[in-house]
Amino acid sequence: MVKVSIIIPVYNVEKYIKDTLESVVNQSLKDIEIIVINDGSTDNSQLIIDDYCKKYKNIISIIKKNSGVSSARNTGIKIAKGKYIAFLDSDDILPKDSIELRYKAAIENNADIVTGGAFKFNSNREWPIKNYFLGNGYRDVVFDEKLFYTMVNWNKLFKKELIKYIEFDERLTYGEDQVFVTKSYFKAQKVYCIDSNLYYYRERESEGSLTQLIFNNPYKVLKQSKLIWEIIKDEIESNFNNITIQNDLKIRYLDRLLSCDIWPPIKQSLLSKDETLQVKSLQLLYEFIDKLEDKSVYKSGKLKWIVTVGILEHYRFLTNESKKTYVNLLRKTINKLDGESLYYLAENNGYLMKYIQKCVTKNNSIYILLFLVRRKISNLFKYIDNKFDILLLKLAFVYGKFRPISNNKVTLATNRSNKLIENLKYLNDKLAEFDDIDVKIYLKDTKLTKRTLMRMYYDFATSKFIILDDYYRPLYGYKFKKNVEVIQLWHACGAFKKFAFSAIDYQESHTEEYEKEAHSHYTKVITSDKEVNKHYSDAFRIDESNVLDFGIPRTDMFYDKDYKDYIKSMIENKYPNIIGKKVILYAPTFRGGGKDRQEFDINIDYRKIINELGKEYILILKLHPAVTKNGIDIDDKYKDNVINLSLYRDINELFLVTDILITDYSSVIFEYSLLEKPMIFFSYDLDSYLDERNFFYDYEAFVPGPIVYDNDGIVDIIKNGKLDTKKIAEFRMKFMSSCDGNSTERLVNFILDNKEK
Repeated sequence: MVKVSIIIPVYNVEKYIKDTLESVVNQSLKDIEIIVINDGSTDNSQLIIDDYCKKYKNIISIIKKNSGVSSARNTGIKIAKGKYIAFLDSDDILPKDSIELRYKAAIENNADIVTGGAFKFNSNREWPIKNYFLGNGYRDVVFDEKLFYTMVNWNKLFKKELIKYIEFDERLTYGEDQVFVTKSYFKAQKVYCIDSNLYYYRERESEGSLTQLIFNNPYKVLKQSKLIWEIIKDEIESNFNNITIQNDLKIRYLDRLLSCDIWPPIKQSLLSKDETLQVKSLQLLYEFIDKLEDKSVYKSGKLKWIVTVGILEHYRFLTNESKKTYVNLLRKTINKLDGESLYYLAENNGYLMKYIQKCVTKNNSIYILLFLVRRKISNLFKYIDNKFDILLLKLAFVYGKFRPISNNKVTLATNRSNKLIENLKYLNDKLAEFDDIDVKIYLKDTKLTKRTLMRMYYDFATSKFIILDDYYRPLYGYKFKKNVEVIQLWHACGAFKKFAFSAIDYQESHTEEYEKEAHSHYTKVITSDKEVNKHYSDAFRIDESNVLDFGIPRTDMFYDKDYKDYIKSMIENKYPNIIGKKVILYAPTFRGGGKDRQEFDINIDYRKIINELGKEYILILKLHPAVTKNGIDIDDKYKDNVINLSLYRDINELFLVTDILITDYSSVIFEYSLLEKPMIFFSYDLDSYLDERNFFYDYEAFVPGPIVYDNDGIVDIIKNGKLDTKKIAEFRMKFMSSCDGNSTERLVNFILDNKEK
């Protein structure tokens, strides 16, 4: 029985087809058929295909007149014998286990569609397509818009019964994938995601690609996108009877189409400075908006942005005739907006909307020009004001450097919080015992006055000791006197994920120049154990003799019985349902960099955990502080056993009521090891995370607990008593031996002993 049919449309790919076929014939799943559709190639592609047909009996070769990739794929679907169908482009490559992973996921989860991660590659490098890595588990397009951002066919597996009547639309030469995939999403009962790399997509450097199509023929892309919208709109209306679901799907799909398929060619048309192309493109957008329901226009944030901000930012490229077309486009859009939309546009865009309203009312684009002139002048004044502020701060610092160093002055500075927390709080509390120590504190605050900022830089210049706990931008590039100690009291214990200079060249890293500015002024670094000193030396490019394993001040709390008893009682008083229960704490780290860190998809299935383990367990969710958009919604029936404490200030306090910690790549394991309680490592996306950050140690040998990749694994470990604390004790001694309850005292003694030097 054929388990999977792999359909490969081919057109003039003699340079690549051999690599593609090699990756298919070497798949770990053997019960497959390979259907190669030669769509009228004029090069030597067929000769290479024929050679493979002689060697492999499961390859079916079909030659047809050139009719386009959609026609070729449809031909393959009609003759496919497999229970499932996969698609592969003829210049791309499959990882060896790609089809097996998809098939296994489909069978085990009774899925109609399986979708997974993918990488792009060229002659120099490979990199992940982040939108395609959606974790492990079921997703429903009705409720999860992220499926709209993985709309290609080649990272998926389709049940043949699902798609045998869903053809690729042969009218489309752009975006045919997304129409086919969207129709399939709408018909599917179950869509299952796996967080593994299933595909290598070749980014051609010198030949045709979708990006080049947008660049070379943006008007064609716009016309095709308009047709795509009409098709998908009809599909939504015919597949869903619920009007609320219809409207929601339309808006979410429309925003995706506008972001990925309409704005890029519009932008390219504007940049071209070609009047004919600009007018045609803007007119097509006008017609597109004209046919949209008013509700779709005023609910689509992306559409409003394109018309009122996106095009305006490229106004200088418009010709005179194009400007007239743009005014008509503005009028059409404004007339379709409701009062609430107009209000929020005015609120969020300041005086821009006043000029747009005048432009529309008086039918004159001069008001757009007046707005741009006003903004230019305003930005110029802001620039001058900002430069003047920077000059004042530098003068305050330089003036301070001419003053004597105050040997008793210790400045604590952080941008992590607007309150004194963790290490700096413990240090400050201990320093307060000494009357002759002058402590200055500067916290995260965006509203500091010029006077306060000048005082801050003066304190930096005149302090004997400056203690930081993370990257600290206000000091980037500043140089201190030789006898000043700038001490990095890094916010994480141990050495787990690579950071600073060690992380350069990984996906989520800064440049060499950025790291130099951030870390070159450190004179000392504090760590939790001598074992990790070499890693901090490399990470901050500081001599290892200046890396001091004093221990981490905030860990002193684990040796204060009275304090621990007080905190435990306080938590139990606030959350009495945890008393007498076994508490599981799920504390994953963030993913990605920059704004990506704000979002996190919960892959732990709290329903399954509680249903399988029973009501004697409590599951506490504690996401990383960088995650501000978590979308955690706990069903009412589980609220007695599942608690979201992501906003709780100190995870170390939660450790005191925790029986089992579930994490992934978070450095919280070092502090938790001090309690010698069991841990589970839920590493469902290990491969992609290795590309993102990587580790100082081999992950599988390093972590002091069992590694699981799905929720079944979590349940199995806990239910069958497979937890082990022996490895945790060894881990603690190796990485946390200096955290013995005296860490703060050692650092304070260092300050006292060196303040006169």
